[in-house]
Amino acid sequence: MKRISEISFRQLVPLALIWWLLLVSICLPYTLARSMQLEGVGLRFAWRINDVVNEAYPDLNIDTAVTMQDEFSKERSIGWLSDYMLAHVVSNTVHHKGLTLVEPKDSDIEKVVQETNRICYKYAGHEIDAYQDELKAVVSDAAGAMADYASGLLMGNGRLFGLIYVYNGFTSWMFQVVAAAALLAILFVQSGKSSAVMAASMGTMMLAGGALHDLVGLVLKLLFPSLSNAWLGGTMSLSVTAWMVYGLASMVCGVVLLVVFHFLKKRSAR
Repeated sequence: MKRISEISFRQLVPLALIWWLLLVSICLPYTLARSMQLEGVGLRFAWRINDVVNEAYPDLNIDTAVTMQDEFSKERSIGWLSDYMLAHVVSNTVHHKGLTLVEPKDSDIEKVVQETNRICYKYAGHEIDAYQDELKAVVSDAAGAMADYASGLLMGNGRLFGLIYVYNGFTSWMFQVVAAAALLAILFVQSGKSSAVMAASMGTMMLAGGALHDLVGLVLKLLFPSLSNAWLGGTMSLSVTAWMVYGLASMVCGVVLLVVFHFLKKRSAR
């Protein structure tokens, strides 16, 4: 059986870089939205939710109420809702639509309500069944207030206004489709139609790209407070949990593909 050839390091570098850029494009919006949530947006949601919770549980002790508020502010569903709202705010800013009203999706609001109900059940013993409509209303109001604040921040900050065009293009589905298509085309040409070489190339690409992704995430976490102070006029921390998960998942997939390659290479050598 013909021995399997390998792709050179110089050929793999552009693949790893494109893959890394694709990872950043996909996870950057949620990373920023989650960071905004943990820096104060989530607390503003929690305050609105607490108005309903206090009405539903008038006898709730203060310690439990404080714990619940902290849990409300960190809800993952609020991060996804913030991600959606922020994407539309950026789009409106780029297309010069001004302070256009951004409506949250009903499905995103429903996810926040469901997560809130789970927290209420965990700490208070039952969900707030009689207040579901009120809960949806305050979540929607909080999302709208967050979008209005973000719109004003982007439109009134000259330093951010230029960067927002780059960010909008870089995180767009069009960029992601082009990057993915370029990766597949390069892999197909370099592999010479060999599935084993394709596995080796993808494995090395994903392993190197994922490692670079996590390394950049750690550096950004260290530098972001200074960068945000320069751009926003206030210190903000960057939440890189999701960012690191993307990189780790990429590296795990890369290792699996490399194991497949070495298995196929060993078989071809027989």
